[in-house]
Amino acid sequence: MSVAQEEELASGGESYEFQAEVNRLMDIIINSLYKNKDIFLRELISNGSDALDKIRFQAVSDESALASKKELEIQISFDKDARTLTITDSGVGMTKAELVANLGTVAKSGTTNFVEALSGDSGDLSLIGQFGVGFYSVYLVADKVRVASKNNADDQYIWESTADSNFKIAKDPRGNTLGRGSEITLFLKEDAGEFLDQNRLEELIQRYSEFITFPISLYKSKTETVEVEDNDDEEEDGSDDDSNEESGDDLEVEDEEDEYSGEDEEEEKKTETVTNWSWERIKCVVSCVELLSVFLSFGARVFLELSVSPLFNFTLLGPHFFRTCVTACKLPFGRASLRMSMTRSTTTFTNLSRKTTATL
Repeated sequence: MSVAQEEELASGGESYEFQAEVNRLMDIIINSLYKNKDIFLRELISNGSDALDKIRFQAVSDESALASKKELEIQISFDKDARTLTITDSGVGMTKAELVANLGTVAKSGTTNFVEALSGDSGDLSLIGQFGVGFYSVYLVADKVRVASKNNADDQYIWESTADSNFKIAKDPRGNTLGRGSEITLFLKEDAGEFLDQNRLEELIQRYSEFITFPISLYKSKTETVEVEDNDDEEEDGSDDDSNEESGDDLEVEDEEDEYSGEDEEEEKKTETVTNWSWERIKCVVSCVELLSVFLSFGARVFLELSVSPLFNFTLLGPHFFRTCVTACKLPFGRASLRMSMTRSTTTFTNLSRKTTATL
């Protein structure tokens, strides 16, 4: 967001006060000494998954629900300079009224129950998600939170709070940048720098996405060393050639020197370090329907190939088939790799069948 847009956002919008129990909950979280602060990422990923489930359910009866954005996914990025962490989903999104209701003013039974649970001797902050108020765990690591959300039935709005007793909602000065869904930006505290490390984030995403049925991507950097052309050397070579043409007597000696210098240039090629940023799929999901269809196809092909071999030991099928399934599901390359893994397994069984048949 540009400086002008930030100023427009700060000067406009409507202010609201948090409902009393929500305000009390936030005070507890902000002043908490809870060590496992990374649970906030678990809650945000879970909330994003719920929003994606809702829009997918709506699309069953209304095909136009996905027209604004067909991809159902969660994306996570970070900015070390601005000290921000952003979690974006293409789920159902929230209208202005829903932002007001869901993130502050409407009393929820879960809020009260969770505050009461924390007040006991065995209070555990990690249970916050079970009470439906997991969003507020973001204040374990952030002193300011901004939520941009776009619902199909409304414009894109921004909810923002600095963890005090009120929050502000305004129309997004950037316009409709999401298409549909929500974008949660955390302005991290000074002691939350670990969540700006891509390796740490990747580890947490893998840990907390075990039961998530949507793909999750992380915006990562990759540093590479590449060769660069040295224009200065080319200019020097050109000037040497001109001088060689003028002095014919020294031509042969200088040619020999040029050969040696050429070898040195090849050995001392100039390089530079380049950093490239790109989205990398951390959580890869294969649809249940396609997984089942591939498995059935695979099983049918195997049994047809092996039906001619009476000496085939069917106990070999179970472990190999299971190992293939597990390996295919963990591959980060998606459906093509799943089919490739199944094809290779089928080929293995086919070769085994032919060898067994040949011994009869």
